[in-house]
Amino acid sequence: MKIMAHSRAMDEEVGDVRNQLYLVWAAVGLLLLLACANVANLVMVRNEGRAHEIAIRSAVGCPRMRLVGQLFTESVLLALAGGGIGFLLAGGLLRALIGLAPADLPRIADAHLDMRVVGWTFAICLVSSVVFGVLPAFLSTRAKVAEGLKIGGRSMTIGRRSFGNALVVSQVALAVVRLIGSGLLLRTFKRLAEVNPGFVDNVLTMHFSLPIAAMNSGEAASSAPYDPQRVASFSSSLLDRISSVPGVSQAAIATGVPFSSEGYNTTFGIKGRPFDPTKPEPFANITYVTPHYFAALKIPLVSGRFFTPSEMPAGNSSANGAVRIIDETLAKRFWPNQDPIGSEIGSDKGGWGTIIGVVGDVRDSDLAAESKGMIYVPEYVGTTLIIRTGANPTSFVAALREAVHRVDSSVPIYDLNSMQDLLAGSLQGLKFATLLLTLFAALALALASVGLYAVLRYVVTRRTQEIGIRIAIGASRKSVLLLIFRYGFTMTLSGVTLGLAISLLLHPLIASQLFGIKVFDVASFTLASVMLAMTALVAIFVPAYRAMRVDPMVALRHE
Repeated sequence: MKIMAHSRAMDEEVGDVRNQLYLVWAAVGLLLLLACANVANLVMVRNEGRAHEIAIRSAVGCPRMRLVGQLFTESVLLALAGGGIGFLLAGGLLRALIGLAPADLPRIADAHLDMRVVGWTFAICLVSSVVFGVLPAFLSTRAKVAEGLKIGGRSMTIGRRSFGNALVVSQVALAVVRLIGSGLLLRTFKRLAEVNPGFVDNVLTMHFSLPIAAMNSGEAASSAPYDPQRVASFSSSLLDRISSVPGVSQAAIATGVPFSSEGYNTTFGIKGRPFDPTKPEPFANITYVTPHYFAALKIPLVSGRFFTPSEMPAGNSSANGAVRIIDETLAKRFWPNQDPIGSEIGSDKGGWGTIIGVVGDVRDSDLAAESKGMIYVPEYVGTTLIIRTGANPTSFVAALREAVHRVDSSVPIYDLNSMQDLLAGSLQGLKFATLLLTLFAALALALASVGLYAVLRYVVTRRTQEIGIRIAIGASRKSVLLLIFRYGFTMTLSGVTLGLAISLLLHPLIASQLFGIKVFDVASFTLASVMLAMTALVAIFVPAYRAMRVDPMVALRHE
């Protein structure tokens, strides 16, 4: 029971960002794997450069396990040094990320480095050094002593780098996965920004609070308590006062507005339709509104009509607004190929209402989510003002405050936002996750490039004498350049192919975060492949150019 309660508490606290957090964790894991592969490859390159030294030590009787222990110890020290530097940088980077994060990200204000984070960081460093340090050490000490003593072990270097080449291919593959993931999220963010949420600009929202709660809690209030009849009277007077402000075209009161994380949901029945116990009860979101709510948010009327002021229950809860308006989603779901106008919905407990109109869908809390179905009820129970103006709504704040205080000076006003601000706020979580994944993709691209460059530079260094001989006996410098390019691009293309395959296998992880595009998005896959290929081209060019410029006489004397 405690585990279930903890799980529910976590669900409530994390909310809608759970999938984005999982996506970021997966990206961090991929980046760690890429970094480990890069370090393992560089260690392999370093150890192979010491092949002659290792062979001499083996020849004079040094046990293989002692050599492995020495190489492994060096790897551990490097890992710990890197972890320490990373920890020092983490504090500053964490503050920068917190500054970029949306304010409503769960517990973002509590984010800090503590001893558990430090311990976890160094544990990862140690485990990574064990996993990616032992194998290179074993591979570096398995060569025969006689081969290692041949001219510095040069003969054993080429052709025995299958493990190192596999590491480079894996780095390229992981970089492709990261680039594709970032590309998909960037295109998703672009598509979401283009979505019509169901309303337009120049809408201001503000909240007010009536002293009902204060009277119920026994606290002193500056005015008489607001019973239902007085609430209706206050709301009607407030709307009249605000509507008279120059520049205000429409004003309404509701229990919530889109993208404000407010609202209610309910089950309901349809009069004349027997309830089927084998199926879930009909379910919809519900919003209590005044008649001009739809005009204020420019929600279009599809069929029927809007509410009229005479249909508002003037404090008479038994009337409860005996009419309803539903959205298109609800109409299509429960009245397919039928006209819902005239049908009654509700319950015996909450009362029944006749459907008088159908309006267009409004994306209520998430631009990527379709409407779950909405029922609009005419009633003066809301505490959110929605005001449409003829210009920038923020310029009307002072006049609107004055209008509210003229009706009742004790009523506080708070949370003033334009609808555009609320809309932008709803995208902050995805925007932050996209930013993080893009940064990770850039790091992955840099690591893959470093790994590819290191391997090719090592190959050119170890093959300097061979390249000199080739040039001396008549090989053109162009053919030498193509030799190195072919070697580098073979690994690059192998990595790109593997990365594309992995991306397709991982599509369930990112599919839930996409909108308006398919997981196999040709543009994202193509862009990622081209970016990786162009970066690899730069990484390959430097060692290839160095090989092309080798002086045969110098190369023949090279050790």
